[in-house]
Amino acid sequence: MKALALFHHDPMHADDVVASMERTARGLIDARGATMSCFAAAEGDSLGLSR
Repeated sequence: MKALALFHHDPMHADDVVASMERTARGLIDARGATMSCFAAAEGDSLGLSR
């Protein structure tokens, strides 16, 4: 399954702002009928990549 990790560069964004961006992105993905997961990446997260 495809996945989209959201990130930002503004350290002044509070958690609720990031959560709102995540909800918006998930809504856009759902509205288009896409089959992918979407999540807000956090400092220290580790992602595995595969083909």
